[in-house]
Amino acid sequence: MLTIIKRIWNFANTQHSKIKISVGVNFFRAIFSLLDYFAIYLAITALINNNISLVLMIKCVLLIIVGVAGRIVMDGISSDKLMKVGYGVAKEKRLHVANKLRYVPMGYLETFNLGEISATLTTTIGEIETLAPMVLVQIISGIIGTLLMAIYVTALNWKIGIIAIVTIILYFFVTNCQQKSLKNITVLRQRAQEEMIFQVLEYLQGIQVIKGFGLFGEKHKAIRETISNSCKKNTALNIKSIPWLYGQRLILTLFSVAICKAALVQYLDGSLGLSLCLFTLIMSFVIFSSLDFAGSSINFLNLIDVAITHVNKIDALPVIKNGKITNKPCRYDIIYDNVSFSYGKKEVLKNLNATLKEKEITAIIGQSGSGKTTLTHLLARFWDPSKGTIKLNGIDIKNYNYDILLEQISCVFQDVYLFNDTIENNIGFGRFGATHEEIIEAAKKAKCHDFIMMLPNGYDTLIGEGGSSLSGGEKQRISIARAILKDAPIIILDEATASVDPENELEIMQAIYELYKNKTCIIVAHRLNTIRSAGQILVLENGKIIQKGKHDELIKQDGVYRRFIEHREQAEKWKI
Repeated sequence: MLTIIKRIWNFANTQHSKIKISVGVNFFRAIFSLLDYFAIYLAITALINNNISLVLMIKCVLLIIVGVAGRIVMDGISSDKLMKVGYGVAKEKRLHVANKLRYVPMGYLETFNLGEISATLTTTIGEIETLAPMVLVQIISGIIGTLLMAIYVTALNWKIGIIAIVTIILYFFVTNCQQKSLKNITVLRQRAQEEMIFQVLEYLQGIQVIKGFGLFGEKHKAIRETISNSCKKNTALNIKSIPWLYGQRLILTLFSVAICKAALVQYLDGSLGLSLCLFTLIMSFVIFSSLDFAGSSINFLNLIDVAITHVNKIDALPVIKNGKITNKPCRYDIIYDNVSFSYGKKEVLKNLNATLKEKEITAIIGQSGSGKTTLTHLLARFWDPSKGTIKLNGIDIKNYNYDILLEQISCVFQDVYLFNDTIENNIGFGRFGATHEEIIEAAKKAKCHDFIMMLPNGYDTLIGEGGSSLSGGEKQRISIARAILKDAPIIILDEATASVDPENELEIMQAIYELYKNKTCIIVAHRLNTIRSAGQILVLENGKIIQKGKHDELIKQDGVYRRFIEHREQAEKWKI
């Protein structure tokens, strides 16, 4: 139990001052609670001694009023601090994890499923947000309150005090056993919850395919099973907790009875006065109330422990090593020097060497799986090469500050992702602080201003998650506008027109020409016009460059490039 409390304390490292204040406030709350019992003791003593007076009555009433008022004030301060601790920790951890993911290599991210990451950022941190501060303060405050009560009783009667201390020790022994017993089922409950979130997300993301192929029964079955499994694990956790809860209550009840018996025995043998005996009988019903209150929070410790473990699991992911160079490059020529890269055991690039000249278009062609996209991803440091170096302006890109490096690169991919926001904000994502006029100018260059103005709210139109309300060509042009607005000196186009219909292709190609004017441009291409106009063409096969040069040079050689061009020309001539 102490280990988990320490983990919660370390997890909330930026909120220690507020937690200390809350614990301190609850200490004073416990003292204010003792005033009620002191008033009761004075009243009982006066009644037995037939010494009731107006002064005593006023004193007792004032003690109770001060006690109640003090508890109200202390509860208000404690609640305020707890709320700030919970929301503060959750905010910091969500932002920290989100920022951490920016610097995690893509290969490591692929080892996590979407459900696990989503559950961590929402449900898991949500549990920590609501439970951790409350549990930490209630347990510490409950222990403090019970110890103060035990000390108070011990001061009045040491024999009764020993019984109270033994009760506290036994209670925490049982609680520690409970923690160990429920640990495994708590982990299984967390896994079931993550799997349920993953299945729901997969179902929603794939609803179009599910409808198209009539897979409702099969997919419904998967979701039902994961939801049912989550329900079973939560139920199992609660059922397994019940005997321990009854055990804790039984201990407190039996020892409360033991205190009553001890007080009566001492009264009968004359070692305890009547007033103190009656007061002890009353105290036996409330002496462990703070401990019982803390016990209800202790049951959440395993849940919090598992939640913190999952957050720390993501936080422990390795990050891309950040370079120290914060100055922008003077030139934008790129060199791949003996670069190799593997996805696990599968080698994708093998001792690759290439030079990409500044302000020149380099087209990369090759069969699917030849390493074209990987080549571009390594430049943006989505991964780092397993061997060799990539140089920008003659300097290893690992030596550049990662954010500075990314500022020099704009990427337009085949699969465009747009955020569930306005068109203006989606384009403005290319450069923070861009004005409305700059966004419109970028949209015009990308040939998307006209269709944007035809939408109901123009640039303020919400486009839905992933840009679901737009066509493929419209989404592609918005992504190009975003890249134009960024105005980075290096452009990566990864088959940006591969899935575009012919009606949109001309406008997209015109937008692309605007994008890569006077830029160092890398194009993963299959369109003949784009390939022919490139200053350099790299032909990849099985992770190696087997041909390089200009179109006029390569077309004369009997090789992969000429066969590729011949096949493309035949395909473009084909008609129904």
